[in-house]
Amino acid sequence: MPLGPSEAVKRSASEGVHPFRPRRYSENSRIKGCQASHDPVQETIGLAMNGRRYQLRLQGLSEDEGQITAARLRDLMDALLRSAERATRLLATGEGIGKGPNPRWLNETVAFTITGLKPGSTIFEIEAPFLRDTAREQFSQRGLENHDLDLESTSLDLLAMAIEEIMTDCPVGNRFDSSVLDGILMFRKLVGNSDIRCELVSQDPTRPWRLSVSRQTCVSALDLKERMPTKSQVFIVSGKLEKIESSASRFRLLIGSGKHLAGMLHSDLIDFAKLRPLWGQTVTAKGDVHFKLNGQPRMMEVHHITESRQQDVVFQRVPTPTCQSLFSEDAQASSTKEIAKKYAVDLDKIVGSWPGDETIDELMAILD
Repeated sequence: MPLGPSEAVKRSASEGVHPFRPRRYSENSRIKGCQASHDPVQETIGLAMNGRRYQLRLQGLSEDEGQITAARLRDLMDALLRSAERATRLLATGEGIGKGPNPRWLNETVAFTITGLKPGSTIFEIEAPFLRDTAREQFSQRGLENHDLDLESTSLDLLAMAIEEIMTDCPVGNRFDSSVLDGILMFRKLVGNSDIRCELVSQDPTRPWRLSVSRQTCVSALDLKERMPTKSQVFIVSGKLEKIESSASRFRLLIGSGKHLAGMLHSDLIDFAKLRPLWGQTVTAKGDVHFKLNGQPRMMEVHHITESRQQDVVFQRVPTPTCQSLFSEDAQASSTKEIAKKYAVDLDKIVGSWPGDETIDELMAILD
């Protein structure tokens, strides 16, 4: 049984312009066993970086071996680039997609070099750069869970790990979110209603793995997408500001006894320098919480943060996607009321008024 990417890793000791765009051909044109055309800039990037080699194999095509229509080639490359890009960005930032153009490091990370089609079979040779050369700073941060990721990985390794998790019996969503699933679903144009199968094979003997993308892969991805929690929900959370990493505006909250919540400051709303005096203190934060498939919070994008007061104990709870606000009528409501009673908090004053546009100071004034 072939090794999956995570097992192979253990065994061995994603400006604004996409770095690769297939040339435009007519729908009926074909690329026969020949070298892919090189863009001078792309070629320079490929030569400047060390990377890992892969084989991308297509099986079940109606074309003769060594041939593929330009339309199918376009669909294949769009799906590969987009899904690898989002799987990489998710682990680096906590979100598979972002606003505005892609950052430079992400474009460089998915700057794959395709060395050509091998005559006699439909096999692409691909080189992908290492994270250590393109995204060292982003993946050296530990404010978010990187799940034992090392800088010798590439974006194709991360994509393979995401698809491997999707195909397990009980995926939790460590390596994918809705945007990554959308990227993988782009393979439907190629494999959705046919017997075509796409295989990606690592050529590195220290990290051997083989990944297959078929119609069943897309079916599984679609099923998981329908089960994903709401993309983000507004919460107020109180906890100890335990860790700060200024280069990425990341931090970590310790909530209760041993539970952590990774956070990222909304750069347009908060000056990161103002957070430094709060290090090691108990703070209260308001922002959007992003959840994994299993309901665990992936990270919190904070819009407002301040030093906590005694009354903030009602907010010392790890967010869950099942309650739209802290005081919704779910299984946690009774314990929340007990805490509020203990600390003499009048819930009637704040039920129905949160979340909204209030600042933390305004909410605390209400609690007083």
